[in-house]
Amino acid sequence: MRRVLLGDSPIPLSPTEFSLLSELALNSGQVMLPADLLRVVWGPAYVGDISLLRSAIWRLRRTLEADPSNPEYVLTVPRVGYIFAGDSS
Repeated sequence: MRRVLLGDSPIPLSPTEFSLLSELALNSGQVMLPADLLRVVWGPAYVGDISLLRSAIWRLRRTLEADPSNPEYVLTVPRVGYIFAGDSS
């Protein structure tokens, strides 16, 4: 259905934000490498565009997190990648 709920509230996401969150949630609990996220969400031509990914992660956190500067769901693993720590049910 391409719908995201936070509690009982629907969360509006762009198609790209949805794809990014979906990839992270499908791999919940596993660290995702930036190159892998870029390849899956944007395509192989974007594999080296880390700033694109960082911006998208920040926008996603602003939408999902109560405090985007101290995230609970989309976490950074320094010098490695990102991990989804939220409940994917």
